Amino acid sequence: MSLSNTWCWLLPLLTGIISAIIGYYWGKSNSIVTNDCDDWIDKNKSLQTEIDQLRDQLKSCEINSSSLKNKVSQLTENSNNLKIKASKAVADAKSLQLKLDQVPAVDATNTANLASGFVAGAVTNTVIDSASEDSNLKYDADAAKAAMGKRIKPDDLTIVEGIGPKISELFHAAGIRTWYKLSQTDPVKLKEILNNGGPRFQVHKPGSWPKQAGMAFKGEWSQLSKWQDEHKGGKE
Repeated sequence: MSLSNTWCWLLPLLTGIISAIIGYYWGKSNSIVTNDCDDWIDKNKSLQTEIDQLRDQLKSCEINSSSLKNKVSQLTENSNNLKIKASKAVADAKSLQLKLDQVPAVDATNTANLASGFVAGAVTNTVIDSASEDSNLKYDADAAKAAMGKRIKPDDLTIVEGIGPKISELFHAAGIRTWYKLSQTDPVKLKEILNNGGPRFQVHKPGSWPKQAGMAFKGEWSQLSKWQDEHKGGKE
């Protein structure tokens, strides 16, 4: 075999081997590049997903922030309303205290006496002092009716001009239950009982009440009727 023939077949063989090697590495290189591209695409998708999630979270935070702002505004308004109500309550309390300060103080001793009178009256409601027990005088109901124009119960304190049912109850509680007892009580003492009864009783003037009670006790009905006609309201 000549040298020229050897190169004829060797040269194509070498060319084929070199081409095969180059093609192998070229294909391997393309495979690596393709794999890297796929990885980057996957990473990009993952990042995009995270971005979308972050955007959703941001929107949720904005909504929550708006809701919190509304709640804070509502709480602030409620707080202001409570302050206004508290101020009004303080003003009402001060006004009430001023009214209470204007109410006359009730003497503790007299209050105790009044309470004792109520208790005693409840326990001994069947024991009533009468005019006959005080002076052995007999009560003439017919004479009283003829002079006064109405039937009168024995020891009815309301027959005295100026004394009504409430004052009668007040005197009963203080132990003054008969005409005789009323006629023997000093007007100063009567005024003290009225003052201790409260503002509604303080305007009354009991100066003539013992005198009227004395006429009723003695059965001087004509004199009592005439006196009351001449002194309206029981004022002398």
